[in-house]
Amino acid sequence: MGFLNNLEEKPIFLVRDPVFAFNSYSGGGWRKEGGARRIKYVEATGPNDIRWINLWLNDFAFWLDGAKNALKAHEQQKGYVVRYHNFKEDWAKIPNVPPIHKNFNSKDNPDKLQGFLSEQTIEIIKYKTAEVWNSICA
Repeated sequence: MGFLNNLEEKPIFLVRDPVFAFNSYSGGGWRKEGGARRIKYVEATGPNDIRWINLWLNDFAFWLDGAKNALKAHEQQKGYVVRYHNFKEDWAKIPNVPPIHKNFNSKDNPDKLQGFLSEQTIEIIKYKTAEVWNSICA
């Protein structure tokens, strides 16, 4: 992913809160069959399986690598970070891009997590992503 930091144009990295990103990627959003297919592919038992959590963070979905790369690009002024939950605010700081539609709103809602992800899963994801996510949000 580091090659993105060497482009002539500064890339825009859209980074989503890791808990909501995991929930969505695991099928807790509007594409349940996609999440179930991915989980089955890696032979995990479900979204709360530690095998799936670790694969999502690392070798399968690369959330941690992607977030670290986005943060590095931002810190080196080689790219822009747009946080999904602050999309309008972050997007407005990028020069020479068209405005975001005035009715755009983040669809992340804690209610979507209920009954799908266990509290333990949420805590594991928060713990494993805290350093990079807190730096991105600083």
